[in-house]
Order: sequence, then C-alpha cells, then structure tokens
Amino acid sequence: SASKWRRRPLEVCLWGPDSAERAHLAELARLLGVAEQVIALYFVFYAVNGFFQHSNIRLRYGLLNYLISGAELHRWHHSRLPAESNRNFGNNIILWDLLFGTWFLPADRAVAELGLKNRNYPQSFWRQLSTPFTPAMAEEDVPLQGARVLGRRLFLWLRMQWVRVLRWWPLRIAALFPELAQRRVLRRLLKQGRATRFGREHGFARIESHLDYVRHMPIQGYESLRPYIEAQDCGEPNALTPEMPFMYAVTSGTTGAPKFLPVTQRTLRQYRAGQQIATLLLYQDCPAAFQGFAFGVASAAVEGQRPSGLPYGSVSGHLYASMPRLVRQRYVVPAAVSEITDYTLKYRVMLHLALATPDITYLAGANPSTFLRLLVELNESRELLAQSLEQGSLAPLGEIPDGVQFALAHRLRPEPERAAQLRDHPHDQEFSFAHLWPEIALVTVWTGGSCGVALAALRARLPEQARVVELGYLASEMRATVTVDAQSGAGLPLINQHFFEFIERADFEAERPYIRLLHELKPGYDYYVIVTTASGLYRYFMNDIVRVVGRFGLTPTLRFMQKGRGATNITGEKLYEHQVLQAVSDAAEQFGFMPAFVMALADEADSCYRVFLEPESVKGIDSDQLEDWLDTRLGSLNLEYQNKRASGRLDPLRLALLAEGTGEAYRKSCLQRGQREGQFKTIALQSAATFDFPLEQYVVRHA
Repeated sequence: SASKWRRRPLEVCLWGPDSAERAHLAELARLLGVAEQVIALYFVFYAVNGFFQHSNIRLRYGLLNYLISGAELHRWHHSRLPAESNRNFGNNIILWDLLFGTWFLPADRAVAELGLKNRNYPQSFWRQLSTPFTPAMAEEDVPLQGARVLGRRLFLWLRMQWVRVLRWWPLRIAALFPELAQRRVLRRLLKQGRATRFGREHGFARIESHLDYVRHMPIQGYESLRPYIEAQDCGEPNALTPEMPFMYAVTSGTTGAPKFLPVTQRTLRQYRAGQQIATLLLYQDCPAAFQGFAFGVASAAVEGQRPSGLPYGSVSGHLYASMPRLVRQRYVVPAAVSEITDYTLKYRVMLHLALATPDITYLAGANPSTFLRLLVELNESRELLAQSLEQGSLAPLGEIPDGVQFALAHRLRPEPERAAQLRDHPHDQEFSFAHLWPEIALVTVWTGGSCGVALAALRARLPEQARVVELGYLASEMRATVTVDAQSGAGLPLINQHFFEFIERADFEAERPYIRLLHELKPGYDYYVIVTTASGLYRYFMNDIVRVVGRFGLTPTLRFMQKGRGATNITGEKLYEHQVLQAVSDAAEQFGFMPAFVMALADEADSCYRVFLEPESVKGIDSDQLEDWLDTRLGSLNLEYQNKRASGRLDPLRLALLAEGTGEAYRKSCLQRGQREGQFKTIALQSAATFDFPLEQYVVRHA
C-alpha cells in the first residue's frame, strides 16, 4: 500500500481518495495504531460532508471556508471553465489548497457554468450505464456506443491480453538472450528439414553448429530453390518443406520476375503471430486508434493458381480475409473488394465504403502512395461518389462483379448527408483525410526507402493528431520485425521464428565476406540480410539492406533501408538509393517544395546522374539552383561521389522537373508488367541503360 501511495499524484493522496484508496487509508491507519472508533468517525464525517459538498443549496460557511471544504467552495471545482475548475481540491479540509495557492472563492460573482460540458448527457439510468464505455461523452454530444460496439471492444481487449501473455512475453524474454534464442531456432529448423530431399542433399543430419551450417549450405537465391519448389508443387512430398504448402506467396516483383514461395500452415501461424504482436504494440501505444473503424488496404488472398491447382496470392491478404468475425467488423473494406481487378473501380468502391463511415480512426496499408492515389481518385470522382452515396448503390461507380456486389449488399444504404458534403465542398479545393475523417489517430505504412517520398505528401493531408508508425520489415518471404519504437521505426526481429545472418554492406563485395549473427551487429551499421525460415528458405539472400538503430533488451533493432539493387556505380562512387532520397528530402526542406515522385538514373554513357523530380508544383522552384544544391548534397553524403566529381571522372548531376501525375503513370506501368499493387515499391535509383519507362515525355523543365 505504501508503494502505491508513493506513485500517486500528491493531490490524489491528500485531497481526493476514491473508494479503493479509502480502504488503503483505513488499513494504513490501523497499522499506525489509530483506534477503529476514530476511523469510523472520520468516514462518517467524510460521507456527510460529501453530501453537503455536492448539494444544490445556499449555505454560507463564512470563516469556515478557510477550514472546511464545503459546497460554497467545492462547486467552483465543478465549474465548466478550466481556469475555475482547477481549484479547491480539498475533500474535507481546505488547508492544502491554502498552502499551495489553489483556494478560490471570488466575492463578486457566482459560478456561471456548472457541470459537464455536454449539456445533452444521458439522463436515464440505463443509458448512463453505457456512458463509461463511450469516449468523450462528458465533453461533447456523441452517440452512445451500442451493445455490439461494446462487445467488440471487450473482445478486442481480451484478445490483446491473450496475445500479450502467449505471444509478446515469449518474444520479450527471447530478446534478453538473442544468441541462445537464435541457436535454438536454427536447431529446430534443421531438425524439421532433415526429412526433406533438400535437407538430405545438404547434409542437415550432420550439422551441429552455425559453423557447420555455413560449411554445408551455400547462400541461396530463388533460382537455386526453384527446382525443389516446382517438384513439390508437382506432387513430390517433402521436396523442400516437411509439410505440403497450402498456397504460394507471390513476390511483388521489384527484384525481377514474380517468385512463388511456399506457405505452409506452420509458416502461416508464424505470420499470424507476428501480426498479432504488431497489433498489440499499436494497441498499447495508441489506444485512440482502436476506438473507431479501420480503413485497411490489402492485396488479394488469391490471385491465381499454380499448375498443381494450389492458389497463389498474398499472405497479408489471406490474414486479412481470415480475421475473426468481430475483428473483421471493425474494417470498413471487406476482403472481397480486393478481388476487383480494375484498380480505378476498386479505389472508388473503397472510397464509397470509407466515406459512409466518418468515424475512421486507423489507416493501415503497405505503401503511402496508395493512400495518396485514393485521394486523387476521390477528388477526380467526387460527383460519382456523391451519387453512389446518395443512392446507397455502387452502380454509378462502374460494373461491380456479382460476388463483390453480394458481399457488400448489407453494407450499402443511402448517405445523403455525406453526399451533400462532397457536393458542397469548393471544387477548386482538394479533399484531404483531415477534411473527411478528422478522427484518424494512427497510420501504419512503410516509412523507409522510396516510401519516404510519398509519406511526406501523405502527412500533409492527415489530421494534426494522426501518428504515422512504421509497418515493420515485412516481405513475401516472412515478417521479420515488429515495430517497438514508433519514433525511430525500430523493429525487433522475430528471433523465435526465423534464423538471421548478416553481411556488412562494406564487406559485401569481398571474396569471402564475414557472416555475422544477430548478436554481433553494431549500432549505426548497414547490413545485407540472409534468413532461414520454416518455409524452406535456407540461407536465403533477401537482397535487402537494414540498419541497426538500437537495442531491445540485448537484441539489436533493425530498420529497412532499401533493396540491395538500389545502388549504382559508374566510376567507383557506389551511390545508394537512400543517399539520393536523403538529398531530395533535404532539398525539399531547403527549397520549400513537396516531392511526389523521384527517380535517379545512373547514366554510364555520359558519366553522370540524372535526377527526375515531380514536385507537387513547379512554381517558384529555381531548377538551376536546386540542381547545384543536389549535386553538392550528394557529395556530402557520399565522399566517393564528391571525389569523383572533384577529379572530373563524374560529370555534374542533371535535374529535370516532371509534370504532375508522372509518378502515378510510372506506377501504373509497373503494375501492368506484373508488380502487385499492395506491395509496390519504387526503386528510386536505377541504371539508365536498363530503365524502360519514357520519363523524358513527362519533363516540363530541364535545369
């Protein structure tokens, strides 16, 4: 009890104990030897005075106002004006208010506004029982939460407690002993793989340590695993995984042609566990995001079938579609919408459903550019959306597939007020998320790599209170981290699921690069990632670069930086994508513009870098000055670039400003060539020799 009192604010301990604290006070008094009769007398006085304090009676205390906290003083404590209500805290005696300067009793006026700010606070007994579960009810006139909403919140709370005990705490404990945890994971994965043909051919039964693993198992790429994946898909049991896959995850295609990665029930459980932990951390960090509805963007769970008949698609889409029913009810866009193949039509349907739900508090997706694209579609199709909302029908938006129409039928009803809001908004002013969904408290997207360019534009269109949190290092191959620090985007590796190896970026091109384990990583350094997972990916090279940004327990925390392919080398400068993005970000702050899209091309023929930049507006930008500034900034970020420029081996950077919509045109081109919308990422640094999109057609100004 004593330790609890020390943690309480002073005013609560001395002035306003609640019923539980009164019990502690009575217990403490007994321990100090106070007679029971004295304690009983105190609580009688406490109760009687409490009735008088809150009575609407004209009772003048006179000089007793300097001793007793009566109704004349206490009603000022309940004033609706903050300057007055933050006074007269005394519960029985007013001594402490006199000592600390919070005593307040003006002689020239009475309390002007008394009570709750919400003048329409429910009056009936049964309705008041619901008010504790309705946020802000005392402050403003908001609808009472119904039994369904209360049940959903209770279910969510119980589910989070289950995740905390069975998922989060085991990971936290493992984070205290990363070397031991990783050794156990490697031993488990190799034991499971012994029964596979791949495991037999690579001598898994003889591997006793990580050193043995390195000796027996070369680093793998998708092509070296393809024969085993295809053999298992054609019916050979245990070719690569100890259990048959039930689906295949198809990559986004940013590193080449689509790749089909086996997903077993075991790996699906791991994906789900990682997602549950990530949700728990968001629930703890930003509870306001879980008070309303969520607007989630996910890829289709099924996009096609392999020759064996097994489906392929998105694991995140599968998880989205298989959420518990009470959780699914919180999401305004059902999984069936992802089956719409026409992206414009899909965006319109998503917007209709979101506009019909004003109390959205959470946006969840992979790439921030998707949400920007939704805003573009909203502003371009506002009249169509107004018609569909007014009619309570999706017909004005386009031809909706029958299956999708059936899945959405129960969600559609006329929304004339929302339709009027769209029509009444000035046509020369664009809508933003802040205009239409002012209660958004949380947005989870990728914030690293090229996503940072679109993120800056998205932040400007969010409500002021909205927080943006890194989604985490999440790929088709696995979920690698959960975000444990919203400010830095630091991710705790799921060290009790996957086995991690790393190569320091500076050593990557060495003949025999040194392989580091997780506990050997150094803060501030960048590393290439190699993983071993339960999906049969053994020492699989991810072609991803991560940076160590801190520690959680004794485990290094990671942040995704870029794809390994996002690096170029014309004359030995080894320029990286994140350096280009940093230079553009710094330039945007320096010159006061908002970048919507950026592409840097290494032109080996002319020995220079060409930067194509789409600002939200080209007005007011001195392109010549910006070009020089970017060239200088790249030199400060990359000393080899600076040296090559100084020696004349590298010509000056060349800048071109692009027309509005160029980034969207490039994105559509990539999607048409097989990249998946849900996981689309722009690689912002490429070789001019292999880049095949006609950016020059969109240039509005050369520096």
